[in-house]
Amino acid sequence: DGNIMNKTFKKHGGFNEDLRGEAAALAWLKEAEQQGGLPAVTVISSSQDTLIEEQIVTTVPTAQAARKAGRALAITHAAGAGWYGCPPPDWHGNGYVISGVCTPVVSQENSYTSWGAFFAHERLEPYMKYARDRQVLQASHIKILERICTRLDRGDFDTPQPLLVEQAPTNSNIACARIHGDLWAGNLLWDANPTNPIGAILIDPMAHGGHAETDLAMLALFGCAYLKEFIEGYESISPLARWLARTNCSPPIIATAFALCSFRQCLCIQNNARCRAVHIIIAHKKGCSYTMSIPYSQRLLSIDYRSPKLIPRARASRTRSLLGSTYLSFPAILSSGT
Repeated sequence: DGNIMNKTFKKHGGFNEDLRGEAAALAWLKEAEQQGGLPAVTVISSSQDTLIEEQIVTTVPTAQAARKAGRALAITHAAGAGWYGCPPPDWHGNGYVISGVCTPVVSQENSYTSWGAFFAHERLEPYMKYARDRQVLQASHIKILERICTRLDRGDFDTPQPLLVEQAPTNSNIACARIHGDLWAGNLLWDANPTNPIGAILIDPMAHGGHAETDLAMLALFGCAYLKEFIEGYESISPLARWLARTNCSPPIIATAFALCSFRQCLCIQNNARCRAVHIIIAHKKGCSYTMSIPYSQRLLSIDYRSPKLIPRARASRTRSLLGSTYLSFPAILSSGT
């Protein structure tokens, strides 16, 4: 229905947000579409407070669409970026602000020569400080993350980019991917528009220069439909560096820290021995809550960041599993020796 396809979606910015950053990110991702990259939603207009986009009519995912989307994302990643943490070329702010919290971009003069150093200093450390200042994480858990940051900084977890990113022309000696930056499953829509040859479309990016596996890790973290087929499609043109061998042993302490620090609305954490999993219950701004389930097989046997009695059981009734038994896999934070 052409009338349905031509409807628009209006988004309003929150505290201190500038939606022109999101518009710039979408435009940057869309540049790769001509080469077969994953489509990004079209921006009709943008201002600091308002973003108007085409409305996407969604459909159910299929294995075939997932393979196409994986292949297309590999092409988007290979479009490249100048350095780790670089913003879209049309965005000149200090960072992306979501719910009042800034995720910084990195200037070229302050850029890093490795993904590990960038991720430690520009991603984990700011959220560690946020969590420590608000006593969200215990001191012993902060120390674990500090040890991870030390190892990241010295390159213990650096891995090659996917093949297409490694082979892409670059103006520097660093292979850096053009990534969505917030690619949880809800930001990958399965598009019902028959004119979309991929059958999927990107929304709500925090696009920057990074490691391509970061986007894949986010999809795995939040239970992307047909993830296996998605990865197969990706690797059909851009093989990963032993992805499965590394991701099957990732420690969920990273997923837990991400949930607590990034969402900042963790209601409680429950250790469910019967299900042999840890459940992290997170508030959602629409009034319901979500449950992230991390199985014991990911080497975290107990957790006590917050008391399970913090909220009545009834408040956690409207939950759904986002993770199931998938594995977190930020590039090579994958050993149990952290």
